[in-house]
Amino acid sequence: MLFTGYRNPDGYGRINTESGVRNAHRVAWELAYGPVPAGLEVCHTCDNRACCYIGHLFLGTHAANVRDMVAKGRRARPAGEFKPGSQHRGSKLTEADVLAIRREFMERPRRGLRAYFARKFSVCPATISHAVNGKNWRGV
Repeated sequence: MLFTGYRNPDGYGRINTESGVRNAHRVAWELAYGPVPAGLEVCHTCDNRACCYIGHLFLGTHAANVRDMVAKGRRARPAGEFKPGSQHRGSKLTEADVLAIRREFMERPRRGLRAYFARKFSVCPATISHAVNGKNWRGV
């Protein structure tokens, strides 16, 4: 059962309650089973953040939820584990992109080049600067 009301940018259903705006799947769990014990989260077996079907929900620790995400391939890296370059889950650039950008900056530095590459790769200009100056992408 998918929540059909408002969903936050992360895809979770949100609902107004007397105690404030809350995640819909958590409210569904509490209506069916009572309060969620401290230190536990309401997790989805179906991996659909908008799902409120009680049969798809279970309790688990945050660490167990993260392990579940990694095991199912929904997160590129576990929390605390650093993956460089394009292996990073938020990366929009590849190693080849960074090398090409650096080569262009070395061969023909010119005004507006940072903004050009930022538009080309849909990243902010600071991302290009960090890649060129070695603040990020040190291994490339």
